[in-house]
Amino acid sequence: EVEHVFLYRADRMGMANSIEIRVPFLDHHLVEFALQMPQQLKYKNGEKKYVLKQALAGTVPEEFLYRKKQGFCVPIREWAGSMMHEKIFTVLPRLQSDWGVVSPDFLEAMRTRLQETEEQGFLSWNLYTLTTWYERWFN
Repeated sequence: EVEHVFLYRADRMGMANSIEIRVPFLDHHLVEFALQMPQQLKYKNGEKKYVLKQALAGTVPEEFLYRKKQGFCVPIREWAGSMMHEKIFTVLPRLQSDWGVVSPDFLEAMRTRLQETEEQGFLSWNLYTLTTWYERWFN
């Protein structure tokens, strides 16, 4: 189940870095309380998590309580950029020669894009995943 995988991975990452990971919203008492709470308290006047925001008002700065959701990116390029790029540009040409799925123009465009800009972690990861899959199943 996805939630168990998430908790397992979070715990493993925390342990690997000597950090104790806390997941306070998964406390079973809080979950049971939230499940019994009337819907109009959870969503009031178009505001989601109304009761939670009211409970945290004065404790948590408003700029955090009312901001839009934000994701965060893993710094893939810093962690494994050169290793990934080496593999990508070793294996991608084989995709072109074996299957014809990757054109030489695409290869050159990807090489240029990955070398010119810093913000290509997602692209690097996708290409790395593709090349790893290809090596595993077709090498």
